Amino acid sequence: AISHEILHVLGFMHEQNRPDRDNYIQINWNNIESNPRAYYQFARGKFPYEEMPECKTHLFYRLKPFVECYNGFETLTFGLPYDYKSVMHYTAFAYSKNGEPTMTPKFPTSNRIGGSFIGLTSLDFQKLNRFYQCSYNKIHFFQKYIFFIQINIYLSMG
Repeated sequence: AISHEILHVLGFMHEQNRPDRDNYIQINWNNIESNPRAYYQFARGKFPYEEMPECKTHLFYRLKPFVECYNGFETLTFGLPYDYKSVMHYTAFAYSKNGEPTMTPKFPTSNRIGGSFIGLTSLDFQKLNRFYQCSYNKIHFFQKYIFFIQINIYLSMG
């Protein structure tokens, strides 16, 4: 989605790469396609203060789970909860080699994993607000404007 790529440009990583993601989702490494790019999409970042080794193998040649090391990126959560429906979260079957989920939520109340096709979630906007230190009025305007653009793009593609 366009909003997903815009957030990358603005400095955001995938939600499933958060350092605390293992508290919220199970990565099913055996279901992930056997190619380095697929494995990299599930590599976890680290908190700036966290002691964890960086993966020694060049990320795009690595064909094993990223469980004992991090992907080279430090990530902030801004004190916000994990967002299963973030536009920055891959779907549960992303990069699946066998039709089985590559990610499973650890909490049964989260029945769906993956970004919204309509647009950014409230938590996505809160992250933008905290990262860029926007006032409420500015972020509220931004939220309405981006939603309007996304709906128009969605309708024109339909």
